[in-house]
Amino acid sequence: EFETIRFAQDTNFKTLTGLARVAKSGEQVSGDNFSFLELGTGELLMVLSDGMGSGNEACQDSEALVNVLEDLLEVGFQKESAIRMLNSFFVLSYEGRTFTTLDMTSINLYTGECEFLKNGAAATFVKRKDRVEIIVSSALPVGVELQAQTTSERTVLQDGDLVVMVTDGILDAFPGEDKEFYVQNILENTNSSNPSDIANRILMQALERSAHLAPDDMSVLAAGVWDKA
Repeated sequence: EFETIRFAQDTNFKTLTGLARVAKSGEQVSGDNFSFLELGTGELLMVLSDGMGSGNEACQDSEALVNVLEDLLEVGFQKESAIRMLNSFFVLSYEGRTFTTLDMTSINLYTGECEFLKNGAAATFVKRKDRVEIIVSSALPVGVELQAQTTSERTVLQDGDLVVMVTDGILDAFPGEDKEFYVQNILENTNSSNPSDIANRILMQALERSAHLAPDDMSVLAAGVWDKA
């Protein structure tokens, strides 16, 4: 008997992911949608999308964006090309009547390289052993303008680093202009390395600030990265 065996190089990093979310008070569904997607290239993609407004229509818009983006990336489209195609589709289909944010983090599990791609999205946080970095963007959401550009930043993750993505419902629960400081402070003062625990902690503190009523859809995605060696 003959067998065919295919060998593939194992990734150098492993990840654990976590999610915490709640719909706007009074709504049955959240206008935020998300995805954790592992590609055959050894990349982990974290995608978070916040539809305009709240409720069913916002959910349908953000869900459509996430689903189409997944399909494009799985068949081999480059990330930037897929986002441009999505933006063109939304602009031509809705003529500026609706839009949705797009927040994508790509983690290369071979090298630890991490890319952040944002269109109208809230800040992303990288918790390292000695500090918390904040990645912000001023790019327009998907569907606003045909020539809208995507903000892209890169970094390299190390063993034990944690990436946290949030929608603006989380940040808007905190007072003042420097809203990112509150999430940064939560991350700096937690000893947990469990992504689910950290995501829930951020959500609960945001809800406490708003008297346990969600003024908007709130979502937190987290992923921890560890060296397999």
